[in-house]
Amino acid sequence: MTIAAITVVVVLDPFMLLALASDLPVGSLKSCPGVTFVMSDHLLPNDFPVGAYDELRRIILREQIDLLPASTMVISSILDVPKMKQALLLHQISSIAVAMQAEAFLASECPGLRRRAAEVLKPSAVLCKTMLLQQFNLK
Repeated sequence: MTIAAITVVVVLDPFMLLALASDLPVGSLKSCPGVTFVMSDHLLPNDFPVGAYDELRRIILREQIDLLPASTMVISSILDVPKMKQALLLHQISSIAVAMQAEAFLASECPGLRRRAAEVLKPSAVLCKTMLLQQFNLK
């Protein structure tokens, strides 16, 4: 009997990916066993400081991060939550939407995003950088 490997999905906020890339050796994310790291495909250059968008694109390619679309229906349901659209940028809302759709963890460096994400996701599915590093033994 063969037992299929279980893969955990983690949606990374763009700024989390940038932070991880500066702390971890190249290839750490793509070679993490049993974990697939993904991001929302809603990435606009104007949402990032000068140079950060290009660096983010390089890291996405290097670490083989899958970019997933966020359903308009899911984004709409998140925007219906009081104060959500006033507190977050669209790429943050789409990150939450992708995590909802994939029934995945969401990892972010932004306390405001984590707080808002915990309103619509299971709070245990929302991770800060320290929790992400410990839970998935990233070094």
